[in-house]
Amino acid sequence: MWNKTTIICTLGPATSKRKTLLGLISAGMDIARLNFSHGDLAQHRGFIRLVRDCAKRAGRAIGILQDLPGPKLRAGAIPGDILEVRSGEEILLSPKPQEGLKHLPFPDRRLLHALKPGADVWLADGMVHLKVRRVSGDAVLCRSLSRATLRSHCGVNIPGAHLDIAAFTAADRRYLSFGLKEGVDFVAISFVSRPADLRAARRAMSGVRRKPLLVAKIERGPALAELPAIVREADAVMVARGDLGVELPFALVPFAQKEIIAECRRQGRPVIVATQMLESMIANPRPTRAELTDIANAVLDGADAVMLSGETSVGKFPREAVSALAAVAREAEDHLEPHVCYDYPFASQSARAIAASAVTLAEGIGAKAIVVPTFTGDTARCLSHLKPRCPIVALCAPGKEGQLTILWGVRSFTVRGLGRDLERILSESRRAARRLGLARPGESIVVSCGLPGRRASEERIATAVKV
Repeated sequence: MWNKTTIICTLGPATSKRKTLLGLISAGMDIARLNFSHGDLAQHRGFIRLVRDCAKRAGRAIGILQDLPGPKLRAGAIPGDILEVRSGEEILLSPKPQEGLKHLPFPDRRLLHALKPGADVWLADGMVHLKVRRVSGDAVLCRSLSRATLRSHCGVNIPGAHLDIAAFTAADRRYLSFGLKEGVDFVAISFVSRPADLRAARRAMSGVRRKPLLVAKIERGPALAELPAIVREADAVMVARGDLGVELPFALVPFAQKEIIAECRRQGRPVIVATQMLESMIANPRPTRAELTDIANAVLDGADAVMLSGETSVGKFPREAVSALAAVAREAEDHLEPHVCYDYPFASQSARAIAASAVTLAEGIGAKAIVVPTFTGDTARCLSHLKPRCPIVALCAPGKEGQLTILWGVRSFTVRGLGRDLERILSESRRAARRLGLARPGESIVVSCGLPGRRASEERIATAVKV
């Protein structure tokens, strides 16, 4: 039995071979993430070809997520590439060095002008903590509260600073153009702070016939203040705990995660929990008990998807990491109760009622699956939101299956020229249940579909049928 929780795997050097990638798909991978902060377009194009080839060989729909780098704040190039920082010593942040002071190049003056005495500066994903002592034009003198080794272009976080920097950059626009040509299924916008960041990306996709779904990455403190509006604008949301764990006091990160998941549940948006899910498995074949608990809690809180980063991109045990993630997710799914409700806002009242009826009927008769023809994905999304015990099968046209991979509990089954003929829909539903190994002859499934001759948005039924 497959996991209902979507598993997203970041690709990289550790997963660049066909055999390894097929192993990840077999272990439970549903979506391949391409991190555009690393690699060049030729490498990403090669990964896209490889994913599609492996998905075809495995007979599975595998989505492709393009993760744009956004305005990642970084220090400049360090002479010799390395700067040793000791606790208590003074560090100068400025475009140019000054004699007698240890210097960390900061070419971006917007960062320097955002700093005030007493401000905190975090470097290299929180490895180094600096406290600002004095600001003089483009020269900022800090005292280090940490000891570590910094490298060129290390990441910079300034919690609480209001930087007027758009999340969708000129570089992102170029990368997005590449992704649109390659037909990616999802595009993640990094460092989203406001709904306008997502609208800028949508404008860049205007005129494109097949638009990818937009994923808002919540990794900055200001985003939490506009969370409901950001969730409304997004097609899906990612709890990006890496930078979020530096932007916020670390004790608040678990509660920010719960808040984001809850808001996505209220609005019916798929939500991804990411970063350090199985960090120890980058170097070890078995996870820690704390990591297992973290995964289970994310699923129990309502996450639709969980994501691996370094574990599968550069880790020594990528397949083992996916297997561990899938095993814990399946166990947690067995403890979920179907959430039959009518109050989510993203679908019509009749669609919500039919989805709830289909789940209730499936529960009552012990159906092996709920099968639904979907032309826009909205019906499958309705059913996924309710998290039924049995799998959901979405009958869709070829080319539509990639975007369905983000939905909890949904597997796609492609049918050419399905149309709206009821007998054809029932026949294809039985065939899908058999082909996917969900039901044997004589067992029951529930089919939710429109009545013949009606538009998909109008009268629908949920009915039990024997396979």
